[in-house]
Amino acid sequence: CEAVVDAIIGRLADAIVAGDRVELRGFGSFTVVETRARMGRNPRSGASVAVEAKAKLVFKTGKDMRDRLNPKATAPRAMTPSTRPSKLSARSACTSSRPATT
Repeated sequence: CEAVVDAIIGRLADAIVAGDRVELRGFGSFTVVETRARMGRNPRSGASVAVEAKAKLVFKTGKDMRDRLNPKATAPRAMTPSTRPSKLSARSACTSSRPATT
């Protein structure tokens, strides 16, 4: 299971590095945005600093995920098992049935 997760993440990373937009339907999409070079400021000394152009990874939440996070109901959102953050990551969920090895 861990090998499958690693393979999927590897393919997603390869596509993102190649400049492709990666969409996970209902969840969101990843895109690369190029930032321009600019003049910044060192917060400690106040001196001007040249900041190079760079690529940033941007995640945009999909409509289905936004709707799940922000239901239209007028009552405050209660933390139910379906909305409570999971303590398990995808990897630990795959390996949780196997005995731990140290």
